[in-house]
Amino acid sequence: NVENKRESERFLMTIGVFAATMCLAVSAAAYFVSRRRRQARTRESKVFTNDATVKEFSDELEKLGVHGELIERVDLDRPDVDNFTAVAIRIFQRRELLRRAPPWHRAWLRARISLFGCFQGLGPGERLHLVLVGRRFSPKLSHMVFKPSEGAFEMELWDRGVEAGPRLELVAPKDLGKYVKQALWEEELWSAEDEKKLMGIHAAQLRAFLDAAGVAPWEYVIYDGGIAALAGLSCHVHSYDFLFHEDADCSTFKLTPGKKLGTETLAAWRALTPEERQAAFDARACAPPPHRRHMRPLSDFAACAKQGGLVTGGAGHLPIAVYSLAPMTAMQASFGADPQLAARVVYVNAMSAAWDGSKNLLGACFNNAVDYEASKAICGSFQVFEEGLQGGSWEEGGVIDKLLGKARFVMVPTETCKMGPFTLRPEDLAPMAHSPNRAGLKEVIMADVGQWTDLKRGDAQPLFDVVTMLPLSSLVAETAVVPVEVVFGTNSFALGTRYEKLGMTLCHAKNTTGNGGKAAGKGTKRKGGAVSMREVVPFSPAGSDSPRTAAKRTAIERLARESPMPLSISEVDGRLGLDSAFPGGVLYATERVFEDSCDAAFKRMFEQIFTQED
Repeated sequence: NVENKRESERFLMTIGVFAATMCLAVSAAAYFVSRRRRQARTRESKVFTNDATVKEFSDELEKLGVHGELIERVDLDRPDVDNFTAVAIRIFQRRELLRRAPPWHRAWLRARISLFGCFQGLGPGERLHLVLVGRRFSPKLSHMVFKPSEGAFEMELWDRGVEAGPRLELVAPKDLGKYVKQALWEEELWSAEDEKKLMGIHAAQLRAFLDAAGVAPWEYVIYDGGIAALAGLSCHVHSYDFLFHEDADCSTFKLTPGKKLGTETLAAWRALTPEERQAAFDARACAPPPHRRHMRPLSDFAACAKQGGLVTGGAGHLPIAVYSLAPMTAMQASFGADPQLAARVVYVNAMSAAWDGSKNLLGACFNNAVDYEASKAICGSFQVFEEGLQGGSWEEGGVIDKLLGKARFVMVPTETCKMGPFTLRPEDLAPMAHSPNRAGLKEVIMADVGQWTDLKRGDAQPLFDVVTMLPLSSLVAETAVVPVEVVFGTNSFALGTRYEKLGMTLCHAKNTTGNGGKAAGKGTKRKGGAVSMREVVPFSPAGSDSPRTAAKRTAIERLARESPMPLSISEVDGRLGLDSAFPGGVLYATERVFEDSCDAAFKRMFEQIFTQED
């Protein structure tokens, strides 16, 4: 009896110690979680308010990223190849942030991935949200083919109607500009079903690219961002992106060499009848397994942002950062339909807009021209615009409700990308050092850049969309970021085309009140200044101008007066510095001049991810 009594006492003592330990552990965990939430709210309050400088805001975004408390989204498309490179760079930049997280945070993340899987176990801030935006398309159309014997490009035109079928026409290189923009007859052949199939191919290609780069499936999720309203460029220019990969099922990453794609592949496609092209495209669209082509509906992004993961719980308080490399189709769909979600967007960096449009094939930035209504809804909500757009709330000199009223919206215009030090060839990347576990990443980026260079017949191309991945602090330090106003109206560089009324240009802002402030005055006036001769495109003598050329001349001369290109970065009025106030609800853009160190900073972004250790 005595022995039994002692055993009972020891058992009860053990139970008591265990219970006390569990209570202590639960209390400590509750305190720790509560403290983390308070810290998170403190950090979030800084990005949601207007009292932060550029450096403070940039630092706070990084702190949020370290702890998985910032929802990051990349909207991308596929006409050009640099979109995938930009996505890879952002994923590995996020890995660098994760390395700075406490060890317990990384261990807890790995445990949740193992126990609950890629989706249920993760919060929305712990993976990158990729939104694919499609384009108008028909596989029956054909890209132009160069005929060396003729010294001209052979075009296939359907301008006699679908029933009559296509005809062939030889076009001299000097006349290509007439055939670059989407023609009206193309719209008769567009197929919504084929456009969705093309997006499935793009999703499979993106997964193959990221797999080869060493990206784990849990690090990202792909959404269907819908189809932009217009194709922008004609089928003669960009109808073949589904042939970028030699591996049709996208089980591996193997790009079609650019030189082969530009000659043999396109010639073989041209040799097919329209019906044979349709059949070949259908077979290619079904080649990748369904799980490789799969995209989640865009509505899942809002649901994820609000509900969080199974373990991480609700996430309705987390701020959102958007990197827009595509038409703003999906941004309007997500945030236009959900004001509460839009109110949480604190930062946007977009490859968007143009200072005058003269350097754009469409007379305006491609991303804006192909879905003009979306661009008006997103960008036009920040400042007064100059030219009236009739109908609805788009009246002359009007101001609409702010869709992204708390966001710092930074635009990287076409001229910044084309005139800046953002052009790289494979031979520029090859000498860069890399760690053994980043060999695959370097290889796929070099292949991506190399294919684009070959497609342009050896001319290195600016990495337009990659520029948006420069950290905010680097972008401000190396370029001239200024507050701007966006002006919608006549597109003087696309007169007589579908894009004549789809103009969108920038000018320096007179007012930067931020977060609900409005640009002063009805009918915003551009800033004056001396004309920079570098901005004026040469024309023939005025007496020989055609009406269209005369209109272009007038537009360029007016824009050169009203938004002159600075001769140096020191001449830029209103340029932000790292210690400058950085209020929300304001549109910013990069000017057309740069620090001498900008080239090194852009290359350093690649070097940092190439030498990264897991």
